[in-house]
Order: sequence, then C-alpha cells, then structure tokens
Amino acid sequence: MLTEDQFKARALGCHIKDCDGMHIPNVPLMRKIVEKVQNDPTSWEQGGWVTVKLPGYKAPSFSEKTGIVRRDSAMLHECKTAYCVAGHAVMMSEDPFALVPAVSPLFLDAGVETVPSNKTERGYDARERAMHELGLTWLEAGRMFAGCNSWSDVKRAMNAVAALVDDRL
Repeated sequence: MLTEDQFKARALGCHIKDCDGMHIPNVPLMRKIVEKVQNDPTSWEQGGWVTVKLPGYKAPSFSEKTGIVRRDSAMLHECKTAYCVAGHAVMMSEDPFALVPAVSPLFLDAGVETVPSNKTERGYDARERAMHELGLTWLEAGRMFAGCNSWSDVKRAMNAVAALVDDRL
C-alpha cells in the first residue's frame, strides 16, 4: 500500500479540468486494457497513440508466451485502427481521440476520410489524458508508454504500478 509520503508524491498537478491532481493507480482500467489486447491482439500497436491500418496492412499477430508481436497475420481490426496502451486508455475514457479530416493522399486514396488526432475531443494531449485515466506519474507513464515496449514490458510496468496499491494484474 502507498505510504503517506508516496501518496503525497503522486499529487503532481494534473491539467485535466476538475482533476484533484492525485494520480492513484487505476488497476481496473489496466485490467480492461490487458483483456482487450489479449482478446484482440490486432488492437494493440505500441509504436503510436493510434495506428490507422490501410488496405493491405499486415496486422500483427501476438504471442502471449513471449509477448512478441509479429507482422505476418492477414487479419485486419474491424475499425482499422490499433492503439498503444495509452491510446486504449484514451479510447476507454469519456474523452476519446478527436477525429480530423484526412489530408494525406495515402489515406484519401484508400477511402479514409477522417483519422484520429493526437488530441482528445476536449483538446487534451493523448499522453496527459492517458496518465490521468490510468493514475500514473510521469515516470510510470514513461515506462508503460514507451513505443519500443513489448507486451511483456507493458505488463511488467502495469504490475509495478498495481503493486503500489497491493494489487496485481
């Protein structure tokens, strides 16, 4: 459990409107993200907040044993997007990614008219919204959201945060 000093150290001044500034780990949301990714591995792409998959995209296949994602599956996620851990937290919040008009010929030629922004509908940065939703400090978010993370790295970071409140994924 968090000591009083650890609890005070988590008050880092969140910029989300009406937030009390406390970053208490949201283990239930972490569990929802783990369940989503394990049930639909093509929904996870750690390298970006949102990855728009165009026709011909080779969706990743996932190995729970190794936590490695390989790009040799022909499956395509229904909504044609994948999210990193932070992206999943944003999409599961009441302030999901804002959609903006697609301007790239790559998207337009594929019939994609709108793409997710790196901002939420209320104008917050994706990282800040995800930190708020997951109850993370900047250091914890850095460890959990790193684009080079394997699924094993992500789960290790989540478990380290969950342990602060005597929990485990």
